[in-house]
Amino acid sequence: MGSFIVANLIWVSVAALTALVRAVYPPALVAGVLLVPVTCGLTRMAGRAARGVSVNLGQFGHGVRCRFWPHLALGAGQSLLLAVASVNVAVGLRAGRALPILAAVVSGYVALATWLLATAAWPLLLDPQRHAMPLRAALRLAVTVVLRRPVGLVAIASIEAVFIAVTVQTVVPALLLPSYGALLAAHYVLPVADSLEGRGARVPG
Repeated sequence: MGSFIVANLIWVSVAALTALVRAVYPPALVAGVLLVPVTCGLTRMAGRAARGVSVNLGQFGHGVRCRFWPHLALGAGQSLLLAVASVNVAVGLRAGRALPILAAVVSGYVALATWLLATAAWPLLLDPQRHAMPLRAALRLAVTVVLRRPVGLVAIASIEAVFIAVTVQTVVPALLLPSYGALLAAHYVLPVADSLEGRGARVPG
């Protein structure tokens, strides 16, 4: 638990730093990508815990370094897609006309699909059993998980969204909620993916 609290503090500190940078200089939206590596570190720890393997801050560092540039690019693309879709939803609903509202609905579905895929993909990308799995193969598996268990993933993704919203607004929950979200996703996604691939449930320490 101590390792997760420290990892949560790192995550929250980076989140606060990126928020401060954007507040001081609004065009610096790119600073948000700094959250991708630390989220990878937290997800790696969650994957280890879900596998019943010992967890320490060394695994956080391993998750940060693992496929650093591909993960950074993927996270940046995911964030950009979510941001654009969210803006389109807001603009379309404010316009109040048929075509903008239709565009808002489509953008809403794009945002939902992106968030669901991210919820399934990151635990697989940082899974200690799948460290050698190619990026594309992991993403294809994530899509399969989403298609097989859409209702469960909607529930997990919704809980994660609430955790993030609470974390960025209050101090005490920030010590716990980021890792809880990662653990919840890992405990749900990894067994589903294992069953699809016929894998075992554990990884050697």
